[in-house]
Amino acid sequence: DDADVSGIFLVADSTGGDVTTIFVSVQAVSGAPDAGIGAFEPVASKALPEGFPSELPHYPDAIVIETVFQKGSDANTFVASYIAQANASKVLDRYRSELEDAGWTVGDGPAPEDGSDGQALTFENESGDVTGNVIAAAFAEDENYTRIDVQVRDAR
Repeated sequence: DDADVSGIFLVADSTGGDVTTIFVSVQAVSGAPDAGIGAFEPVASKALPEGFPSELPHYPDAIVIETVFQKGSDANTFVASYIAQANASKVLDRYRSELEDAGWTVGDGPAPEDGSDGQALTFENESGDVTGNVIAAAFAEDENYTRIDVQVRDAR
């Protein structure tokens, strides 16, 4: 009933089990030009989805703000979005170092598709069954934070 808010619900049943995936996206599409936007206040960190690969590093003091899990027939897909008070280069340098030290293959990732000034890297474990990328870019709600999106495909 509010023209300033739009959204979508996607619901999908799995073909291989009793799992339903529900995705909800809500967007404020307009608002009063005089409405004051308060200072950003970080919220408590959310829990990572069950089964998120524990061997992946977690950036120190990062706050989990969003998570996604999708069960597939050949692999599970996870996305964890964090915010941290560090610049994007520092974030990726730490991920690169920790993953390489653990024996993972790390490469430069493609630039984010949203046109932001973000940076990315790709990773793969020794057996090749866990792959993904890390994207670090300015956090839109507060320039003192960097948004870190870790996307993982786990075929184990």
